[in-house]
Amino acid sequence: MGKERSLDLFLTKQAGKSDELKDIDNVIAAYGDFKEIKDIDVIIRRLTNLFMIPEGTYFFDPDLGTNIYKHIFEPVDLTTKLAIERDLKNVIRIISSPLVNINYNVLFFKNKKGFRVNLIVEYLGKRKKVSINIDENILKTIK
Repeated sequence: MGKERSLDLFLTKQAGKSDELKDIDNVIAAYGDFKEIKDIDVIIRRLTNLFMIPEGTYFFDPDLGTNIYKHIFEPVDLTTKLAIERDLKNVIRIISSPLVNINYNVLFFKNKKGFRVNLIVEYLGKRKKVSINIDENILKTIK
């Protein structure tokens, strides 16, 4: 099986097109079932989920997740920005693929503690921008 994760195998080996990324969103669709997401939306969902998982949470996959939330109360300086970018690179490495291109920048908030991560995700000719706020509110979701 190599370094390919079992979740990646499950998501990519479902019935249907073998080259199509698929996943299930945790939102109930109008017809009463979970909503299926495809392609670039799967990549964006994986990225946002990884931001919510503290690194080391999963015993059998200790590299999964990030500790980006630990930088919320750090000084607003180049050292903190470089540390955040290092954590971003680790998250991006988890979902990396030759077909996926992810660019990012980090902006610190002026009126509160924390920062915003702006992502530009490109996959098979599609491009989407996503902003993720990392502030004290994220700490309420992480235990």
